[in-house]
Amino acid sequence: MKNRLPLLIITAFVPMVWGSTYLITSEFLPRKKELGRIILLGTLNIGLFQAMLFVSAYRLPGGLAAILSSTQTIFVLVLTRTVAKKATPASAWLAALMGIIGIILLVASPSTTFDVIGILAALTGAVAMAC
Repeated sequence: MKNRLPLLIITAFVPMVWGSTYLITSEFLPRKKELGRIILLGTLNIGLFQAMLFVSAYRLPGGLAAILSSTQTIFVLVLTRTVAKKATPASAWLAALMGIIGIILLVASPSTTFDVIGILAALTGAVAMAC
């Protein structure tokens, strides 16, 4: 048998990274002061994003789901401008658009089928993660 050490190290690394979530939450996030923010972020990330990810994965071809998910960068820029009231440089908009175009060029297919519920789910997931 070949040396399995690299595989074992990679396998052990994933639970360590996952476990760091608990360390960061318990040691670095003030419990009472940040509770509302933690609940909001948990709902957006785990509750809404994950649900929308599975709906879009079930109802859309992978390429279309990837294209719609890549719009998250645009939503981040919009939120930065509207909610945080911070200027967003033109280069950031250009980079976001180029990223989306790159994904389109990589995974778009002329035989793609469209499903309104899947499209809305993918875009909702992108907005949830952007928030």
